[in-house]
Amino acid sequence: MQRIMMIAGVLVLLVAGCTSAPQPAQDAGMAQAQQSMVVWEDFETKPFWFAVANAWNDDDSSLETRWNRQEATHGTASLEGVFRMNGKNGATFYTEEPEMNDFSPYKNLVVDFVNKSDKDLEVALVLCTGADWVWHESATVVLAPGENRDVYFDLTGSNWKCAASNWQFTAQVADIQSVRRVAFKFWGPEGLESSVLVDNVRLEKK
Repeated sequence: MQRIMMIAGVLVLLVAGCTSAPQPAQDAGMAQAQQSMVVWEDFETKPFWFAVANAWNDDDSSLETRWNRQEATHGTASLEGVFRMNGKNGATFYTEEPEMNDFSPYKNLVVDFVNKSDKDLEVALVLCTGADWVWHESATVVLAPGENRDVYFDLTGSNWKCAASNWQFTAQVADIQSVRRVAFKFWGPEGLESSVLVDNVRLEKK
């Protein structure tokens, strides 16, 4: 009887070992995925981001930026961009001369957005690079009303538009090791007046 109980005990230990063995590998995989992301901007301190508004004389639909310390997808604060879509141009919110300006080691920029309107929005990432601040604009991504977490913008593909590509989405970002301005440009139905939250801006390593 003791022999049977001993064998049963060994089997239980073996089964337990087999079922629990993969856990360290899974944990390591999760840790590796987290380590591949670098937080570029989390808006936990007062951000130096601006609305274009009338500054560029291009009929931009942005009105102002706010530091929102009540709503966030990560941490306790976010950037809020307020707009009134005028049907002529999108709403652009930007920062310049970022401290971390070399994007060459990274393959994606990943962002959380909260669309506070009740309509779909579209958003593009804009990178101005090099000594001439060359404008590169990504293809747009649709943002449904509410939270839109982990929105990816490919930094390495040939799917950007700029003057050199005759504003066709066939270019790569030139001088990506020298990013001078980062902007998010939003479009929505004419007359739409609302805001969008931007948070947890990350760079994913190659």
